Amino acid sequence: MALGKTRRQLVEELTPQELTYWIAKDRIDPIGPRRHDVNTDVLANLLVAIHTPKSKQFVPRSYVPDYRREHRRPAVQTPEEMMAAVIKANGLMGGTFE
Repeated sequence: MALGKTRRQLVEELTPQELTYWIAKDRIDPIGPRRHDVNTDVLANLLVAIHTPKSKQFVPRSYVPDYRREHRRPAVQTPEEMMAAVIKANGLMGGTFE
């Protein structure tokens, strides 16, 4: 629907050359929600770079979700494992636990 038409309308109205053009254009400059994911990825990397201490090396990474990847359910954590993860995250951010 990013082009304002259904798939059926596109198949019926576009020539093979036009369809090939739009597919190529989408790979170079994404159309629709994927474009928003890419823009958000750039912003996320900018924010991480700004807040990375100068003593650490900033390494860009992709924050774009991989929608094609098979989703696996995360392992269920026990309350003790959850608390350990919270304490670790708190320590990484400079906090203390008493």
